[in-house]
Amino acid sequence: MTKKTYVLLSVIFFASHFVISEPTRIGYVKGMTAVPFVYMMAETDKFEFIEFSGVSALVEGMKNGEIDAANLPVNAAVSLYEKTSGAVVCIAVTQNINYSVISPEESNVSSLSDLVGKKLLYSGNGFTSGFISWILGRNDIPSGQGENGIQLERTESEAAAVTHLANGTADAGLLSEPAVSAALSVNKKLRKCVDLQDAYASINGSRKSVPVTVLVARTQFAEKSYDSLLLVVQHLENSVSRIQRSPLKAAALVKKYSLGIQPAVSGNAVSRGNFACRSAKQSQPEIAAYIEIYNSGRTEKLLSMPDKRFFFQ
Repeated sequence: MTKKTYVLLSVIFFASHFVISEPTRIGYVKGMTAVPFVYMMAETDKFEFIEFSGVSALVEGMKNGEIDAANLPVNAAVSLYEKTSGAVVCIAVTQNINYSVISPEESNVSSLSDLVGKKLLYSGNGFTSGFISWILGRNDIPSGQGENGIQLERTESEAAAVTHLANGTADAGLLSEPAVSAALSVNKKLRKCVDLQDAYASINGSRKSVPVTVLVARTQFAEKSYDSLLLVVQHLENSVSRIQRSPLKAAALVKKYSLGIQPAVSGNAVSRGNFACRSAKQSQPEIAAYIEIYNSGRTEKLLSMPDKRFFFQ
């Protein structure tokens, strides 16, 4: 083989391995679950971001092959995996819990035990409901009517819980970001009295947090377009790192891309968002903890721990 022929074959080989592919289609819903992608959104040659109206629509988009990857709540990701017989895989944890209990400024609440005999509002019937049941149980704090338990009451939204607090018709509310930052910004007579990440860490020691959102990809895409998936993960890791280093700059991009978080509170919300980029393989114990918590207090629609194929290697 002549030197000229060798060079020509080398060019053909490398060209065949580094052809620019179509941008990876990433679905998102406005809000905190979209924030980890914020530094990737300008990379239009690599990624195409497609907005969906809600989690249900996002799940349908994954099932129908409209998108290649998306951030989903852990319960939605596990359910989708089970219902499609493994058509999606979990790539990474992208966000951990960021719950806080807020109460009127004049209240004496500074711990979960201080809520005994008081009314605590929360929103949602999924993980949030399970988390309250689980963390109260682990702290041996009963719930129910009367002065010996915490009176739990579900509201239609986090905003409704804040309204009740402002009106004096409840003693405390359990909220997540950005609702916490929004509530404290609007009503100076409210304060954050319990950080539930600290409460969780005090129980679990080395497992300091529990995931709520994961990056999933279509299994077919993950297996046949591994290089493209690797590019997504590398850029996601970089994006999350930059968010953690400078949440205010990230908040400016949240505003630029209209990701649905009020500009006045986005800086605080992003800084307290508890974003992450940790591989699914490393996060199996944490996802198992999520499922245990999700199932707390439930008698139906329980989640099962997915098999090892769910956690992409």
